[in-house]
Amino acid sequence: MGKRLKSLRIQNGFSIKKLSLVFSEFNFPISIQTIYKWESDRMLPDIKSLGTLASIYNVGIESFFDGEGNIHSLNESELKLISYLHSYKAFKRILSLLAKLREEEI
Repeated sequence: MGKRLKSLRIQNGFSIKKLSLVFSEFNFPISIQTIYKWESDRMLPDIKSLGTLASIYNVGIESFFDGEGNIHSLNESELKLISYLHSYKAFKRILSLLAKLREEEI
């Protein structure tokens, strides 16, 4: 997932510092160090972070997993549902497993 996140950041013309500032504009501050960790696969972004990234890059959240880069944003209801589901450990585990499966296919 880290390679995909970095690729999308670069495609959209953001430095890591600029991306951190854009997150702050969404009232969701993320440190530069956190973004480095995401892009180096030392840490997975939570679902709220993925939703914000999807909005910033104007892609669907699934593009972080499937590499297709489908151009559309989640609507508010979808984001609320995913945020709600993210509070369950099982949902977090499923997302982690999907990311690992995708990495193995590459």
